Amino acid sequence: MAGSPYETLEDIEKTHEFIKKYFGNNFIIYQTFPYPQTGLWDYALKNGIVDDNIFEKEVKNFFETDFKYLLTKEIPKEEFKKKFNEIRNERIEIYRDIYLSNIKNINFEVLKSFFSVPFIKKAWSLRKRFLNKMKKRK
Repeated sequence: MAGSPYETLEDIEKTHEFIKKYFGNNFIIYQTFPYPQTGLWDYALKNGIVDDNIFEKEVKNFFETDFKYLLTKEIPKEEFKKKFNEIRNERIEIYRDIYLSNIKNINFEVLKSFFSVPFIKKAWSLRKRFLNKMKKRK
């Protein structure tokens, strides 16, 4: 995760180097994002980064990157965006060839099931239930 409150570019780089040293290139980078009922949510509300009804106005998910909701004030958004994308693109380039060389091993019947109408309906239903629970907790 990158972009947590009070994090600096130096912190992000140290984390990146630590991960590369101990885990190689087996990592994924995500932007830290606040979700309701968490300390990060309280921080983001208090600092005007999000408002109470963000999930009613926008569709958000756990894997989304949205630089307008940057939690750290220690890094200008453009610098954060540049560093974040640099790290993400480094990983993408390393794994691109691996993914392409392994595409012949994909079981397309399994892949098709992930895009079936029943699967998508179930996923959408779970999302709606999650959002309704969040509303009720307010």
